[in-house]
Amino acid sequence: MTVEDIKKNVGKFLAEGSMGEAINVIYAYLKEHPDDKQVAALLEQILTIVKYNNRDIYAATNLDMDPWEE
Repeated sequence: MTVEDIKKNVGKFLAEGSMGEAINVIYAYLKEHPDDKQVAALLEQILTIVKYNNRDIYAATNLDMDPWEE
C-alpha cells in the first residue's frame, strides 16, 4: 500500500465519520512502515481531532479552549 492509498482510504473513512476505522488503517500501515513521517503526522492530526470532538465542555474548566491551559 502506498501513502496515496492510505490517504484515499483514510479520507473515505473520515468522510463517513468513521474516525476509528481511519485510525486502524493508519496503525496497520505504520506497523509495516514505522519510519513514514507523513502518515505519522496524519495520525497525529486525526487523534487531535478526536480529542477535541470528545471533549465534555460542561466538565472542562478551560471553556475558552486555550491550548496552553490543558
